[in-house]
Amino acid sequence: MLDTIVSIASIASSIAIVIGSIIAIAQLKKATRIAEWDRLRQEQEKKEATIRFFDNITDKSTHLRAGIKEMTGGHPVTIKQIEANPDLKQCISQYLSLMERMAMGIYSGVFDYNVYRELYGTATINHYHQLREYIVNTRTRNNNPDIYGYFEKLALDIETNQRKHYPELSKERL
Repeated sequence: MLDTIVSIASIASSIAIVIGSIIAIAQLKKATRIAEWDRLRQEQEKKEATIRFFDNITDKSTHLRAGIKEMTGGHPVTIKQIEANPDLKQCISQYLSLMERMAMGIYSGVFDYNVYRELYGTATINHYHQLREYIVNTRTRNNNPDIYGYFEKLALDIETNQRKHYPELSKERL
C-alpha cells in the first residue's frame, strides 16, 4: 500500500512538473510577444517623431537653404564668400544647427535613420558637400573637431549607404 502511495505521489509530482513547465513556457511566450509588441510600438513612435521633427523644421530649413542658394548660386560655399557676407554665415550656421539636432536625434535613437534617409538623404549629402568648407573652417577656427560632427557622420553614412545600394552612381556624387 505504501508503495502505491509513493508511486502515485511520484506520478503526481511528475504531472505537476510537466504542468508547471507548460505554464512557464506559455508565460514566456506571452512575455516575448508583449516585448515584441512594445518594440514595434517604440519603432513606430520613433518613425512618427522623425516625421514630426522633419515637418517642424522643413519651413525654416527650406528658407535657410533658399537663402544659401541665392547667396552662393548653388555652388559650394567658400570662406571668402562667408567672410564677405554675414547673412550667408548666419544662414549656414542656423541651417547646420537644425541639421545637427536632427542627426543627434538619429544617433541617440530618438529619430529613425531610414525614415530620414528616405525623406532627405540625397539632399543631406549635397548640402554637406556644399557646406563642407564652412564646417572644416569652423572646426579649425574654434579648435574643436566635433563641431557639426553628427551632421557630417549622417551625411557620410547616407552617402556610403547609397553608394552601396546604387553602385552605378559610385563615380559621381549623388
